[in-house]
Amino acid sequence: MDIEMAKFLFQILTFLMTSAVAVYVYLANKGKVTNDRIEKMEDEIRSDIGKHGERITTLEARSDEALTHDDLSVIHEKINVVAGGLRELTGEFSATNRTLQLIHETLMERK
Repeated sequence: MDIEMAKFLFQILTFLMTSAVAVYVYLANKGKVTNDRIEKMEDEIRSDIGKHGERITTLEARSDEALTHDDLSVIHEKINVVAGGLRELTGEFSATNRTLQLIHETLMERK
């Protein structure tokens, strides 16, 4: 094996080592970028979960102040009373209207 062949083999070995280092660096950087993206997404999810926790706490506090079925039944009864009174007034005004129409017809017939 002469010196030229040794130089050639050394150059091939150097090229292979450089290529291996380049592939390793590429894969390591690709993994780092992927890990950074995953960490960023995890941070966003954590902040979203925190926001949802605050919203749930607010909703629970408001639900304690909301109307119950008993409150709604009292309101419903009062609305029914008002509706009954309105029906009664409607009936009375219909009768009054009919009476006025009869009076009008009678006055128109007498001329």
